[in-house]
Amino acid sequence: LGSREPCLASPSAGCPTPAPMGSLTRALPKRLQASLALGRPVLRSCNGADLSKVHGPGLSGLFDASPPSADWEKFALTDDQLRHFNEKGYVSGIRLLSDEQCDALAAEVDTLLGAVGERDHPARPLWYAYHPLVASGAWRISFGFHDLMWLPAFRLASYQLLGGSVRFLHDQIFNKPARDRYAGASWFGFHQDFSYWSWTAPMAHLTCWVALDDVSAANGCLQYVPGSHRWGLLPPVPADASPTLDAVNAVLTPEQRSAFGRTERVEVRKGFGSFHHPLMLHGSDSNATDRPRRAAVLNVVREGVTSNFGMHPATLGSFPFIPQGEPLGRSGHANDRMYPLLLGSPG
Repeated sequence: LGSREPCLASPSAGCPTPAPMGSLTRALPKRLQASLALGRPVLRSCNGADLSKVHGPGLSGLFDASPPSADWEKFALTDDQLRHFNEKGYVSGIRLLSDEQCDALAAEVDTLLGAVGERDHPARPLWYAYHPLVASGAWRISFGFHDLMWLPAFRLASYQLLGGSVRFLHDQIFNKPARDRYAGASWFGFHQDFSYWSWTAPMAHLTCWVALDDVSAANGCLQYVPGSHRWGLLPPVPADASPTLDAVNAVLTPEQRSAFGRTERVEVRKGFGSFHHPLMLHGSDSNATDRPRRAAVLNVVREGVTSNFGMHPATLGSFPFIPQGEPLGRSGHANDRMYPLLLGSPG
C-alpha cells in the first residue's frame, strides 16, 4: 500500500491537468459541442455519443477537477485512515461530493437506469452491462459520470491506497428502489470484486463506493467482513446453492464463518465514500424504506496491470478486450481509450 505522499501535487509531479475545453470536446459531435458552448452545466449526452473518446474532466461543469496545486494536500488520506485500510480492508467516511452534486448525479441514475436502458435508445450499446438495478459504463454516456472519475479527492486517495499511478478500470451505478419494487431483489450477495477481474493480472485493484443518498441499514448499506481481504480468492459459490445474501457461507471455513458473523455496516451520509480491497468480502441488503438508495462505484487499477484474458477468458465478460499480457491502456489496441490514466505517469 502507498504512502501519504504520492504526488501532492503539481503537474510536474505527475498530477494531470485538464486539457482546454476545446481540445476535450473536439471528439464530440457538433451538436454536443454547441451545448457545452452555452456555458452552463450539461449532465447528459444520452444521444449515443461515446464519451470514452474524451480523456479529462470538464464536460459536465459539475466539478472542480483541477484545484490549485497547493490545495491537493487537503485531499490526502491520513496515516490513521491508511492503517484502517491495511488492518480491515476498507476505509470509509471520505467526503467526495457535495449534497448538490449528489442530487444531480442521483437524478442522472434515474434517467440512465430508465430511458437510457431501453433497447432502442441510441446510447444502449455503450453500456458494458445493464440491469435496472445496476449498470456499468455510465462514464461513456453521461457527462456527470464521465467527470466523476477525475475528482481530486478520489484520485489522490486511490494513488495512496494502490501505491502508484492510477488507471481507470470501469464504473457502476446502483439503484435500490423505494420499498424495493423488485420484490426484495435489490440485495447483493456477499462477494469479492476480484472474482470478476481475474482476466487481469497482477491483483492491484481498488474500489471506491460513493453514496448519492443517505445510507442506512434500513435502505441497504454496504456490509464488510473486516479482515477478509487476507483470505485469498475464495472458491466460487456452488451453482446449485440457494441465491441468498449469505450464500458465500457454503465455501467458508469454520473460522471464516465466525468472522462473517462480525460484519460491519457502513452507514454514511450522501457524498461520502468507502474504499475497499479487491478481496474484501462485502454485500448489501434490500431497501426497506420509502426512499431510493442510489450509489456510484469507481473501480481502478495500479498502472502496469495487464490483460490475463488468455488464462481466464470467461471472466472478461463485456469488459473491453485487451490482448493477453498487454498493459491496460498501453497495449496498442483500439480499446486502450477505455482505460484512461487518472493520476501519475504511464509505464
